[in-house]
Amino acid sequence: MVARSAYVVVDLDGVVHGPQTPLVRAADPMLTHGDGVFETTLLRDRRPCLLEAHLARLDRSAAIAGLPRPDPARWRAAVAVAAAHWSGAAEAVLRLVCGRGASFVMVSEVPARVRTARDGGLAVVTLDPGPRGAVAGAKSLSYALNAAALREAARRGAGDAIFVDAAGRVLEGPRSSVVIAQSETLLSPPPTLPILAGTTVEALFRIAPRSDFRALTVADLFAAEGVWLLSSVTLSARVHTLDGVALPAAPAAGELARLVDRAVSH
Repeated sequence: MVARSAYVVVDLDGVVHGPQTPLVRAADPMLTHGDGVFETTLLRDRRPCLLEAHLARLDRSAAIAGLPRPDPARWRAAVAVAAAHWSGAAEAVLRLVCGRGASFVMVSEVPARVRTARDGGLAVVTLDPGPRGAVAGAKSLSYALNAAALREAARRGAGDAIFVDAAGRVLEGPRSSVVIAQSETLLSPPPTLPILAGTTVEALFRIAPRSDFRALTVADLFAAEGVWLLSSVTLSARVHTLDGVALPAAPAAGELARLVDRAVSH
């Protein structure tokens, strides 16, 4: 068993790799070119949340990136081994990394920023991401644009960003989907290119009493009865400040958090 502060890495043959066990070659295209795709979700009490949805999206991403299609049975088996070897906190981060060379599953601790965002919400800035390129719609390891957006958000004193296109349409966050409340209905931008279809939003909208996918603008965010960033590990984080402007309290904040928690636990 691993120590609480450690991580667990398992390859697709079910072999557990310790810190001294090589797994990825220095010349692997995953490292040199970001040639790979990934999924991240929450591991709760050693059970992965929405695993089948993440495996389905991993398959779609691999197809877009021109990678060999993942064998879901091998990935499920590797996840089971990694979960069984995790001895840390009840909640952990589960990553599925699929490369042209190495592929593996990793379990690690939930970052402190996740707890902060869940409990206290986020200040967010809007950014135009520019062209997405050929991997739009894939959850790619080529993460430079997303990382740059998060650095820019931090430079502006914010904790995250929302991508907005040149026409002012809301897209998504660097690592999240956007949801707003409007007239007691939950709304999110349609999951069509260049937006990555969000597994958490999809699960939420299956059980939410009133929800819909609809094109949104920045004006809609300011006029909403609540704005949230949803992701597989943070789950839901309320946006309390947008582009330096404090947003009104969200009456449905508690109910949305409960719905998201229930949605990912199904």
